[in-house]
Amino acid sequence: MYQQQLLTKAPEVVARLNEVLPLADRYAGLDPSQIQLYSHIMNQLLSTGTAIAQTDLASRTHTDLSAVPALLQSLADMDLIVVDARGAQVIGAYPLTTANTPHQLTLGRVKLRAMCAFDALALSPITGQPVQISSCCAVTGTKISLYQQGDQFGQISPAPPLVGIGWQTTNGCAAHSLCRDMVFLQHGDAARQWAQGKSVSVMELDQAVVAASTFFGPLFP
Repeated sequence: MYQQQLLTKAPEVVARLNEVLPLADRYAGLDPSQIQLYSHIMNQLLSTGTAIAQTDLASRTHTDLSAVPALLQSLADMDLIVVDARGAQVIGAYPLTTANTPHQLTLGRVKLRAMCAFDALALSPITGQPVQISSCCAVTGTKISLYQQGDQFGQISPAPPLVGIGWQTTNGCAAHSLCRDMVFLQHGDAARQWAQGKSVSVMELDQAVVAASTFFGPLFP
């Protein structure tokens, strides 16, 4: 196990995340048209796990197609969503993405991807549905499998992992920066190796679940 005195508790992680990526504050500042579009994006990602085209957003939210690009750009500028290089499709909204990340989720019959290990743990507590998480240790490459129901876990293989956050600035898009170093770590030795030379937080699984559900909860009113 990672040395107990070096483990981070959920409130400290949530506070720091709210400083570098204040998603809840940004969501609270949205106007009704932005909220409508954002809510549809999140619901469609949850129900299909696929990228979302502007034409689909316009028709399903009864928004003039000509207004959709500016609305999407406003959400992307706040880093509430991630769009493709052309801005034509939504490919992610924290904590979900259609990008090929190591963090695979199964929610009912839907196959999803999480932005990072931390994000993967938020979905079951927030939706109230069981989620199967398949990922790997960032250091050893060992496959990690978690069956999560709310804040509890059933099957865990090979053993309860740690969750690490390598702190850095988001550079305008956390999915392409901060999220890439928010990882599962198989055991304490892996955590020590991963943490060398970096500013990090390492959490036990129960603390990571509390932190993730607290951080992302305001985005699912």
